[in-house]
Amino acid sequence: MSEQRLVQVFEELADALVPGFDTVDVLRTLTDRTVELMAIDAAGILLTDERGHLASVACTTESAHTLERLELADARGPCYDCFTTGRPLVNLGRDATSARWPRFQHLSRELGFGAVHAVPLRLGNQAIGSLNMFCVATDSLPAEDVDTSRALARIAAIGLLHKRTTRSAQEEAAQLRQALTSRVIIEQAKGMLAKSAGCTPAVAFDALRRYARTHGRPLHDIAAEVVDGTLSPPTSG
Repeated sequence: MSEQRLVQVFEELADALVPGFDTVDVLRTLTDRTVELMAIDAAGILLTDERGHLASVACTTESAHTLERLELADARGPCYDCFTTGRPLVNLGRDATSARWPRFQHLSRELGFGAVHAVPLRLGNQAIGSLNMFCVATDSLPAEDVDTSRALARIAAIGLLHKRTTRSAQEEAAQLRQALTSRVIIEQAKGMLAKSAGCTPAVAFDALRRYARTHGRPLHDIAAEVVDGTLSPPTSG
């Protein structure tokens, strides 16, 4: 990764964390950029609500989302434990995960992943989630990549925690429910657009987000219009 590109990504995240920012869009930007900058194949986010309940709110692939759902169901796994301990868990190959989390390791192998890494979304002593990275190869993550992922997670944590301190508990609960609902709608829209346009889900998602940003509208609203058939954003350009 180039130093210039790294600076650009930090600026992009900082610019996105404006008052009233779209939580889903910011977290998906975080996962996208993590995959872009690191030697990894997929990324995801586990995030707590105001009561400390974890949910999978942003993933770059369905395989990553499947693994995060298993961890939430079992209340254990590398990403889940990263959040509960507040400490990074990196360079965990199949042997390490098999010994500590056999169900996770079995599913991870079925999905084609050879290693997993997780860093907490944390500020001080307060952890609100984890940034999770999945690799097909079993190679160790370079130390500079670990440091970069921790810095990206810290920026996101600062923005999310600041937002929480300025909102009531009721508003924050509604926001997280909105984020979870948005994810379902966005995934539906992504699949419909990919099928109708004959493109990949990743290209379809980029088209949705690009259209939302260009027109200054929430990503959820654009996705809902695609689902109900009133909008079909272009998938190129």
